Amino acid sequence: MSNLVTVENYPGTEQELRVVWTYSLRLARRCFLQHFCTEDNPVLHAELALVEMAKSKLQEHILITVPVQDMQAYKPILKAKIRRIARSKIIRIATSEDVQEAAIAKLEAENLDDIFPSIH
Repeated sequence: MSNLVTVENYPGTEQELRVVWTYSLRLARRCFLQHFCTEDNPVLHAELALVEMAKSKLQEHILITVPVQDMQAYKPILKAKIRRIARSKIIRIATSEDVQEAAIAKLEAENLDDIFPSIH
């Protein structure tokens, strides 16, 4: 349990914590629901919308707080934080090891590049 992420051991600012935590938990929940729900399930559709809203807030945070010249160095750090928090959530909510492994596999397959806004 020691490598599970909690609010107390999150490595970042409080502002970053709010947006990263929200996005990560939504992402974990989506990966978990995708294991059980069909594509046309209304609960899954609602979760997809919530993931998009959380992503939008995260992108806003990135644009406001991360200097353009630091963006490339910040990407792997933020991706690792998101995956670690989401993995911790999946571990907490999974009903069995099979479900946990399937949800974590979906999480690891996620392309997180789209959370970084393009700057022109």
